[in-house]
Amino acid sequence: MALDRTALEIVDRREPLDAESYVMPAASAVLRCRSGGVDVELAMGPGVLTGFLAWLEAAPPGRGTGYRQAS
Repeated sequence: MALDRTALEIVDRREPLDAESYVMPAASAVLRCRSGGVDVELAMGPGVLTGFLAWLEAAPPGRGTGYRQAS
């Protein structure tokens, strides 16, 4: 799956469910993202989350002002 950061929205953010938390690092987050009408959940630890959000905010000159968070 490829994600286009210019079309990606963060729809929801939650803590891992009990069953999920056994396979994730402490303080992980699960993001529900939407791109092109398709929802996908991405789980990541705190450091990866920081990098992911920085990647979403980064854009070549003239290509928008960062990621969108659905309201």
